[in-house]
Amino acid sequence: MSADPTNASNTTDILFARQPIYDRDATRRGFELLFRQSASALSAPVVFDGEAATRSVLVNAFSEADIEVVCEGNPAFVNFTEQTIAEDLPFDPAFLVVEVLESVNATPVVFEALTNLRRLGFKIALDDYTRPDADHPLLSYADIVKLEYPAYSNASLAQAIEALRTQYPQITLLAEKIETHEDFEQCRQLGCDLFQGYFLARPEAVFGRPLPAAHVRILELLARLNDPNAGIDQIGRTVSEDPYLSLRVLKLVNSSLFGMAREITSLDRAILALGLNRLRAFASLLALSGLQRKPLA
Repeated sequence: MSADPTNASNTTDILFARQPIYDRDATRRGFELLFRQSASALSAPVVFDGEAATRSVLVNAFSEADIEVVCEGNPAFVNFTEQTIAEDLPFDPAFLVVEVLESVNATPVVFEALTNLRRLGFKIALDDYTRPDADHPLLSYADIVKLEYPAYSNASLAQAIEALRTQYPQITLLAEKIETHEDFEQCRQLGCDLFQGYFLARPEAVFGRPLPAAHVRILELLARLNDPNAGIDQIGRTVSEDPYLSLRVLKLVNSSLFGMAREITSLDRAILALGLNRLRAFASLLALSGLQRKPLA
């Protein structure tokens, strides 16, 4: 896995891109992970699918790459759509910020999903905030508000920051789309906490070797996991019948997220360490992401 485009070879593909997020002292405090179409798919018609993009980024970041290395120990900010917000996440909340897209509607389903995510320990960020006040219906769930700097005048940005600070004093304000040093200084003087944009750093591609998994085998695994009579041996056998799926499960459980003292090489032990709920959420994510790629030559 490499975050340097010049280090990519013909045996690797683009997993995603990352753009750093800095604090007031220019220290990195996170990375936004951005969907990038794989090189093998560039010839196909481009029809952007937000749900597929989110799932692709999550699968590649947490089971292809080492998320702690990619994000240098900081959390990953990942865009979530209205649908993906409600899906189970098998990842450690310490490494993932759920970034709610501006297109997400404030519905009872979304309220319930955000309540559950916060209960599990995930931080919530509102993306592309452009309001001059603090009346967004999802603000009470948010830990971070990403202010879309180009949408504001100096006066309206100051007004928005004052309103947010008054009504939600504990919230973290992130100024995004910072293009110049003057933009950065303006947002800094107005009291923003975090900063993101081309002036600070452009997104850089992260390369890796994606592991394809048989879609049919993933569906079989989900059926096993939803069968109350299935034992660990049966579930482990289903995973072991697809070598790529086996590698994904072992890579996930041996990642820094689970803090294992020793590497786990047994699928049965890996399944026990993950737990059936996490494994079910991971299998669902793989199934929904539609990973049907062929092995790279």
